Amino acid sequence: MSNSDLLVFSFLILGHVVGDFYLQSRFFVRLKRIKKYKLCPLFLHSLIHGLITFFVLIIFSKLTACNSFVFSFIVLISHFLIDYIKSSLKNSIKWFVIDQFFHLLVIAIIWTLVINKSISIDFLAKKKDLIKNDHVIIIISYLLVLKPASVVISMLLVRWNLIKNRVVTLRDAGQIIGYLERLLILTFIFLNQFSAIGFLLAAKSVFRFGELKEDRDKMMTEYVILGTLTSVAITIFIGVITTLLISI
Repeated sequence: MSNSDLLVFSFLILGHVVGDFYLQSRFFVRLKRIKKYKLCPLFLHSLIHGLITFFVLIIFSKLTACNSFVFSFIVLISHFLIDYIKSSLKNSIKWFVIDQFFHLLVIAIIWTLVINKSISIDFLAKKKDLIKNDHVIIIISYLLVLKPASVVISMLLVRWNLIKNRVVTLRDAGQIIGYLERLLILTFIFLNQFSAIGFLLAAKSVFRFGELKEDRDKMMTEYVILGTLTSVAITIFIGVITTLLISI
């Protein structure tokens, strides 16, 4: 298995992450769960994944445009069917994980069918210092700790949303703080600065516990700490996996 083969797989995963989490608005997600409106947003969302797959294959593989189109069409149809089924089910972490598993399974199958057909032509030869599989994996890890991690955390903490809604906060401030927190923690992991992670968590805890005044504040603080620990656990998991992958 060549480095070019791995690069194709990494770009397919990168395309999936971008298409599923960054090229899909909250409005689109809600619209897909409304029976009489779901077909159009589902098709457009699946079309985006098909187009991303097509461009990855046409650029990084030896497949012809016709064969690339066939594989892209398979991704389009499978993504549509998987999301159509998911849109009829309860919006929970269980179905989210199952949904992502089947999407990634389709990508893995497509990749095994095109393996050893990845290009080693002048384009990659000249750009080998700029386009490395490790770089793509690191980009994926940073993308994962942003919106995907936020989705997972919100699903895991949904049962405590009532506590959150009782307190007036800056709009989207919690989400942005979470983004910055996870970006910093992931960067510290890559730099092997684990002590800095402890300092970051300690500083945040001091600020949160300093706000304790009444029971409502205590519940909010517990909610934030629960969210923080979940966020940290997900980020450390992604960071460790990424470190292992780029060290292979």
